[in-house]
Amino acid sequence: TVSNKQWYQRRVRGGVPHQLERRPERRTRMERLLGLIGLDFRLFDAVDGTKLTEERLNELKVKQLEGYQDPYLKRNLKLGRSVASSATTFIWEEVVNKNYKQVMVLEDDLRFKPNFKSEVLTMMREVEGFQLDWDLIYLSRKILDHKKEKWLSGSSRLVIPHYSYWTAAYVLSNSGARKLLQQKPLQKMMAVDEYLPLMFNSHPNTAWSNSFHPRDLKATPSPRSS
Repeated sequence: TVSNKQWYQRRVRGGVPHQLERRPERRTRMERLLGLIGLDFRLFDAVDGTKLTEERLNELKVKQLEGYQDPYLKRNLKLGRSVASSATTFIWEEVVNKNYKQVMVLEDDLRFKPNFKSEVLTMMREVEGFQLDWDLIYLSRKILDHKKEKWLSGSSRLVIPHYSYWTAAYVLSNSGARKLLQQKPLQKMMAVDEYLPLMFNSHPNTAWSNSFHPRDLKATPSPRSS
């Protein structure tokens, strides 16, 4: 059995919250909260859209996926969404380059439950108990179709995730980061919360999905209450 402290140091390399250098109040808040939780973390500065030039976008080879539009607003990606997607990609690259086994990715506007740490520990022990082969575990998400969410056999808390929104908190394995990067997401840019379910083959838009092969991200059963 692994203690809380050991689990956070050995099982998840570190929390990596998105945050902007020009929003110091968010940095202060996250440092305080993560310290209280007892998480071994690293702050990762998000890409600041006010400093992102056309030249830099071309350098990164950022290009929106052909035919992509926000499914609700029916418009192309706004700069802010492009910036968020770019920042997330840089985190995945660090996971691969530094060969982290697993990381927990947290956004800086995440609201923690009082028992966040114990719930994550309990969930991870259950995942390990089922000996699941996984790449991605949602810790927080917006379930878009409850009827398509299937309970994991033998579990009272875990479901097999379907098309979901939000990436405020998730755990990602090294193999998962590699699979996400292999598709060159900056060159086929879409919102990250669309890209993740597309990569575990649960996206309803087949035209977008057909631009990515293989779609073999293993999304492990996630908490039903997320």
